[in-house]
Amino acid sequence: MFKLNDKIAVVTGAGSGIGEMIAHTFAEAGAYVYVADKNPEGGQAVVEKIHAADGQAEFVEVDVASEASCQALGHHVFGQKQRCDILVNNAGIGHVGTVLTTTAADLDRLYDVNVKGVMFMTQVFLPAMIERKSGSKHIETSSLRPKE
Repeated sequence: MFKLNDKIAVVTGAGSGIGEMIAHTFAEAGAYVYVADKNPEGGQAVVEKIHAADGQAEFVEVDVASEASCQALGHHVFGQKQRCDILVNNAGIGHVGTVLTTTAADLDRLYDVNVKGVMFMTQVFLPAMIERKSGSKHIETSSLRPKE
């Protein structure tokens, strides 16, 4: 397995699903993982599992659709660890409906989370990565693909 010793990772949508698995994998590889999620119960459960496996993690509540929430997460991470080495923009939502049943509010929510959320998180963490000439940003899109 790859090593991420002494790396700081932020994984959005890490309270369940693919984000949870990414958080576990990074922690097993030695990273300190910020489990960033809107759901405190799910996020804290992931942190407890990581701790039980002797990993390092912390839950931080974030709503990626809110620029202020993303900025608060950045202040927290930079205040504690002074850097972010890995950003995984995993948080995403889907919508089930047809053109006849989908509302403008449905589309706005999809856009807010899946597009603006990625932009807000990237704007918070990428400048410091560029300045340090080190870091990795990833957008996990498999959760946005239609189910077969």
